[in-house]
Amino acid sequence: MTMAFRIRHGSITLAVLLAGVAGGAGACGRAPAPSPPAAPAPRPDIAAGRTLYRQTCSTCHGPAGGGTPSGPALNRGRQEPIPFASQTALTAFIQANMPANAPGSLSPAQAADVGAYVWTLMYPRH
Repeated sequence: MTMAFRIRHGSITLAVLLAGVAGGAGACGRAPAPSPPAAPAPRPDIAAGRTLYRQTCSTCHGPAGGGTPSGPALNRGRQEPIPFASQTALTAFIQANMPANAPGSLSPAQAADVGAYVWTLMYPRH
């Protein structure tokens, strides 16, 4: 092989390698493809919330949400309105703070179910 052939062949090989590296580097700088959107959270189940409320909350808040010496009333019989602007805020409070003897022990779905039920005690439909 002649020297000119080796130089030309080496230059072509180098150009191909550099093109591959440059193309790969461009791919590394790209953001990953977005993941598909998460499935929407299921709607809270008021009936399941009522059952869980009776099992977990009624000891302190009473069977119908009327309150006891251990916990405040949650129903519309209260003198003062409950300080939650939305069912979402109520659910977040329940998730983080209830039950009082085991705060944070309810799953997000359980807290949402109880929150939906308690919301019906606070704001019953007529």
